[in-house]
Amino acid sequence: MYQETKQIAYKKGYKYQTQEIAIFQMNSLVGITIDTKYLQVVPEGYLIIREGYAWDGASGAIDTDSIMRGALFHDACYQLMRAGLLADYQKTFIDNKFHQYCIEDGMFTIRAMYVLQAVEAFGHDSTLPETIKEVLHAPLRLQNE
Repeated sequence: MYQETKQIAYKKGYKYQTQEIAIFQMNSLVGITIDTKYLQVVPEGYLIIREGYAWDGASGAIDTDSIMRGALFHDACYQLMRAGLLADYQKTFIDNKFHQYCIEDGMFTIRAMYVLQAVEAFGHDSTLPETIKEVLHAPLRLQNE
């Protein structure tokens, strides 16, 4: 028998949600295995982002078609770093791969360089465990029945 939910738990800060699996090759991850609800790294060196993964697009930049694939990859990798599942030395590789995806997807070179410089300069804090999004509840207090 089911019981109606009286309180929901959620996280703020997400704008987009994948509607199918996305796969990214990451040679730097060969031999590593990670498996979370939405993110998986397989020993062959692939990051698999499952359907339903939520991310916020390109923080501090306009979400255009040429940035979305890279932003998805970048946000997923940074999330794994925040969780302590990817080492922080992977950041440079991840930032450069983000830049590569932007170029491949048609971004002007000058904008892609700006995006890369921004994540190099300001992205480190987003890889730290203390920036994990807080779980919120609504309503805040449950009413007595």
